[in-house]
Amino acid sequence: MDLGDFPGGGDAGGLGGRLRALWAAAVRAAREELDGEVLMERLGASKVSWNLVTVGIVLVAWLAGFTVVGGYLVPGALNTLGVDRFSMTMRSTAVMHLLIDLWQCLYTIALLWFVLRQHKPRRLGLFPVSLKLRTWLPYVLVGIGSFPCVEAMANAGALIFPEETDSWAQGLGETLLSCDPVTAAAYFLVVSVCAPLWEEVMFRGFLMPSFAKYFRVPGAAVASALLFSMAHFSLSRSLPLTLLGVVIGVLFAASRNLTTAVALHAAWNFWVLITIGSRL
Repeated sequence: MDLGDFPGGGDAGGLGGRLRALWAAAVRAAREELDGEVLMERLGASKVSWNLVTVGIVLVAWLAGFTVVGGYLVPGALNTLGVDRFSMTMRSTAVMHLLIDLWQCLYTIALLWFVLRQHKPRRLGLFPVSLKLRTWLPYVLVGIGSFPCVEAMANAGALIFPEETDSWAQGLGETLLSCDPVTAAAYFLVVSVCAPLWEEVMFRGFLMPSFAKYFRVPGAAVASALLFSMAHFSLSRSLPLTLLGVVIGVLFAASRNLTTAVALHAAWNFWVLITIGSRL
């Protein structure tokens, strides 16, 4: 079909009218896509059968598991083996971080399964996953459009908390400059696979529908984003991560696909690596 098939489509005025009509249709489609009731239905909030007490139990157990492993078991194991973690090589540190992140993935999924198994969330359509490109790629591309704004907020945070940010960036910079394939592969898996997976399963897959049952989608997106930001324990990145969390949350609800959230999160992490690498 070409423009000549429409009334007035063959002249300039008809072309302008057609473009305005297409724009109006796109705006209406976007409004329908982001309509609160539509998002509520896609998010599956009405199907959530657990309450905020269950949410609290999951969060406490989740944080406790990470604290015990990262704060006690790993340091204790290293001490038992006679390894000084502060003098470990970059490769050894990278592999250790990968193993910890693999543990976090397994622990997050196992914890959610154990607590929610009686509710059968997957049968209810919760934690939706589809790998078909059309179900997630357009939303990821939209989300990437927000990255310059998120980065601007991160740069502002770097000015306010320079020491914290410099330390974090320096560690990533040294990794990028190491040119060691094992180190690079380990950190790539951490940044692009493990961290996006377990964080999005928890913050968007579990917390967003749980909160939407009480606060509706906008409030649920903000609440899960705030917890997402707090879980990174970084003052300099708190605002940009909150904004990023809101963007991921809304696009997750709109696409009804956790793949959108994981892929967009991975894209942001890769964006950060590229940005830091370009400044070295």
